[in-house]
Formats: sequence, structure tokens, C-alpha cells
Amino acid sequence: MKTIGLMGGSDYKSTIRYLEAINEQLNETCKSVAYTLNPKEMNTRDIIYYSDVLRQAGASFLVLCEEKLHEISKDIRRNISINLLHIGESLAEELIRQNIKKVLVLGSREIMQADYYVHALNRKGIKVARPEIEVINRIQDYLDSDEKDAVKLISIIESFRLKGVSGVVMTCDFEIDYDHLSMNVFDSFDIHIKSIIKELK
Repeated sequence: MKTIGLMGGSDYKSTIRYLEAINEQLNETCKSVAYTLNPKEMNTRDIIYYSDVLRQAGASFLVLCEEKLHEISKDIRRNISINLLHIGESLAEELIRQNIKKVLVLGSREIMQADYYVHALNRKGIKVARPEIEVINRIQDYLDSDEKDAVKLISIIESFRLKGVSGVVMTCDFEIDYDHLSMNVFDSFDIHIKSIIKELK
């Protein structure tokens, strides 16, 4: 079995979440090396440096456990000699398999305004519907609220069908019943884990 290199962000819980999900899927303990960045190391130079440290420690490929680290995936790839298993590219493979041509990517304000999902999907011919800032703010308010109005969120999501969207990508838990949505739902984390398991074998 290959060895995974897990690069965690400033929140160590993201690394633990990946390890637990991978081991549960394998039904055994995977071979892995991990590094969790501290806040002072959340810069391109240090992320590249510690990515290569993971390679030197025996990692066969690299996984970024915190989403925002994918913003510098191009820089990481230019400076390390092992494969980076990009969450957006894993998602693109699944969308192609299910013949999805256009999606809505839902998540925090930071994720919806970032480009790493958009670029990864566009390279594979998949279009991404990008919400207006007002809609992004409403979605962020929903995530921040203790009393979540699922009906309003579902209404926002369904409105994108008029823009040709046939799939919605969930990058976090929105605490809604997906059966109430009329389009296909894709969990980016679950898809990434399946891609990691495939790479391991």
C-alpha cells in the first residue's frame, strides 16, 4: 500500500477527519505521514517546504486536508515531485462519470469566492454557476445561524436550475434533507476520500 502525505491547515481537526474517513473506508489503518501547519506557516513558501518534507518522509502522494490550501496547488505542484490529489480534480472525475455539465458549488463565503474548484472543473469542460455576492452572503448567514431555515436555502439552490445547473456540490454540511432537492447532490469530501482510496490501491 502507498503512503499518504497529509498536509493539514491551522485546524488540526481537518487532518483527523481525513485520517478517520480513510481508515474507515479501508477498514484498516493506512500508511501515512502528516504535517499540520501553524498559523505562522500558512504561506506559500512554508507550505511548499513542508509538502516536500512529507515526500522525504516517504509520502507517495500528497493530500491537502484544508480546502483553502488548494488555492496554491499550482505552486506546490511546480515544486514537489509527487502527485497532488486535488479535491477539485477528484470532483471533476465523478461529475464526468455521471455526465454532469454544470454545477453549483456551495460552501462558506471563502470557498464560493475562491477559484480552485472553478478552475479544476473548467479544465474538464464542466461549467460552474457562480452566485452573486448577495446570494453568497445569504448562504453564509445560513451557515452562521443557530436557527437554520432549510426551506429558504433549498429555494436558493433550486433557483439555479433555471441557469442550467444539474448538480450541486456540498463542501460542508448544510444540515438539509437532500431528498428535497430536484438535482444531483455531490459531497466533495466523500468524493475526495474515494479518490484517495483508489490512489492507495
